Amino acid sequence: MRSRELDETAPSVARLALLLAAFLGLIVVGLNLVAPRPFQVSQDQFLELIDKGAVASIEIGDHGLRSVLLSSMEFGQRGRRVRTQQVRVDLGATTGDNRITIADSAIAIADFEARGIAISYADPGAEGETDALWLTVVVGLLSIGAWHLIAQARHNRLNGSPRQQLRELETEFREGRMSRDEYEKQAAEISTDV
Repeated sequence: MRSRELDETAPSVARLALLLAAFLGLIVVGLNLVAPRPFQVSQDQFLELIDKGAVASIEIGDHGLRSVLLSSMEFGQRGRRVRTQQVRVDLGATTGDNRITIADSAIAIADFEARGIAISYADPGAEGETDALWLTVVVGLLSIGAWHLIAQARHNRLNGSPRQQLRELETEFREGRMSRDEYEKQAAEISTDV
């Protein structure tokens, strides 16, 4: 009687797995949305920040400069106001006819260092590699989860689910085909699978 009540009220394993996967997916998306991202500024805005002494450090990468400011500042772009402590300048971006060339100029880098700004160099392609690594991890975990669900479904189709096995065991015990000790021993083994 008790096993029938459990079967009727308990959600299916597949539903719980899908809910867990959706919940974890929402966490990953939420963390990506909440994670502080550098605000893109123009070369002129960046040089103004340097002149004001607002830049604490600069990281020079393949695609641009990333800077950490001494304190949070408010920036506006296309009617949007953002408060951030990190800014970036894309090397491939254009301002008029001039391409941004700050990172290519040894004089500018020496000037930044003379102003007390810490300069560092990003590993080539490090950001793309990190994204690919996380994508691989997420796809791998989802694949393992899908494999487990399929393997469990096959096992349950061949041997019956643990709840079904408990029901059959209970029926055999009621019909007197097994002793109480044997029933409790087998029920304990099956219950570990539930």
